[in-house]
Amino acid sequence: MQRIAGRWVHEPSGRVYNTTFHPPKVAGIDDITGEPLMQRPDDTEEVYRERFRKFQQTSEPLLEHYAKKGVLWEVEGMSSDEISPKLYKEFEKRFAA
Repeated sequence: MQRIAGRWVHEPSGRVYNTTFHPPKVAGIDDITGEPLMQRPDDTEEVYRERFRKFQQTSEPLLEHYAKKGVLWEVEGMSSDEISPKLYKEFEKRFAA
């Protein structure tokens, strides 16, 4: 929830900031241009909860299916800067020739 509710965007460039994980130097201001940042209208807790509910409904059967086959693997995704290296390591372990 923090990632979505804390997301701010510099619309012309697409630069993304997060008030918790990657804050701008000055709150609400793009580090490069000094222009104001905006928050997407769908970056709210209510919208997030509804999206997550739909995700759970559609993904649970798939997760159960692949878990039963023994091919499901999980990566803890709360540590934003550490996610990519974990994924690369897991892909190498499972798919490297």
